Order: sequence, then structure tokens, then C-alpha cells
Amino acid sequence: MKDISITPDNPAQNNDQYNDLAASILVSSPCISLCRMDDETGLCEGCARTLDEICDWADADDAEKRAILHAIDLRRGSHNPSQQ
Repeated sequence: MKDISITPDNPAQNNDQYNDLAASILVSSPCISLCRMDDETGLCEGCARTLDEICDWADADDAEKRAILHAIDLRRGSHNPSQQ
């Protein structure tokens, strides 16, 4: 974990460090522990990820994780019209 030293003498640096840490923390796994693959869609019934996305998640950087989360949002929108 990053060491963030909060000091009043450099607020810009503190803000950058905080933003970096906050951005990293905010990308959490969409897993809800309902892990079952749908044979028709190829998606997990719990989190709506593909098997490749599930396998790649641990090694993905924040940008890749956000792209996966965006893809999930798009999928859920197209597969669940009542949520639009």
C-alpha cells in the first residue's frame, strides 16, 4: 500500500497522492459471490463478466478494470430492459 504523508507544506502533492490512492481503491470487483456461468450468454449470472474478464481481473490495472465495469453496465442495460 502507498505511504501517504499528509503535510501542510505541499497541498498539491498531497492532493495528487490522495487522488491516486482513491482512484485505485474505488475500482472494486463486481463479484457478488453468485458465481454461475450462463451457457447461453457466456456471462456470470452474478456479476455479468465473461470468463476471460473474471480470470484477467486480478492482473488488470485500474483502467482495464474500469473498462470491464463499463462493459458490464452496457451488458446489463441490453439484457435487462427494465433497468434502463
